[in-house]
Amino acid sequence: MNLTEFMKKVDLITESMSADNMAAFLHDYSRSISEPKRGEFLERLSFFKGKNVDAGYIEKQDKLNKEQLKQEVKKNRKQLELIDSGELTLVEVQNVEYNEWYDSSDEEFFYEDPEYIGEAVQKGCSLVHACADSELYQEGYELADFLFEMNIEVEGEFGGDDFSLQDLEYHKIISLDYETFVLEALAAAYWGNEMPERPEALYRILLNASSREASLEKLMQQSRRELDRFS
Repeated sequence: MNLTEFMKKVDLITESMSADNMAAFLHDYSRSISEPKRGEFLERLSFFKGKNVDAGYIEKQDKLNKEQLKQEVKKNRKQLELIDSGELTLVEVQNVEYNEWYDSSDEEFFYEDPEYIGEAVQKGCSLVHACADSELYQEGYELADFLFEMNIEVEGEFGGDDFSLQDLEYHKIISLDYETFVLEALAAAYWGNEMPERPEALYRILLNASSREASLEKLMQQSRRELDRFS
């Protein structure tokens, strides 16, 4: 269940609740809030106590939240474009403990990230999920498509190969369940494109992701929503 579906169900239930039932729910729910989050909960509760809420507040807030998410995506995209253009790079460093003559789990090289490439890419992956969760599928697809296509340059004495998103995950520069992310990107490609563009969008994700597990069949099996025009 994505965020949009969840919020619709919450609104549907609360519309029919009396003030006494709502107060009882809040009292009961408050018991489950962990101690570090209690201050934040009280701040938000106090905010709404003194706020004049009109009939259109929920709809306006949802639009505002989606617009803020779109702005985050634009900001992140600019950072990713700097990486893709080669203005920001990783640094390859030889591992002095590596010995090719002995069976060792050590890698020959390791990679430093002085320009916080991993942080920007990690943020991009999180935003793809946030877009899918909020049903901003087009924005999620376009960002995922760029992440899979982008080239991350690696500088070093030995001139190693440049990296892809998959390489960043492999070398633990980012923390990502890569195969799950590919399926989420495929879902965004499906819902974020009109029917004429949909097959090419799906193909682009499959081609550029170089996934070992993702397939259209797996997308059908794991999709939260029925892929009604999949054939």
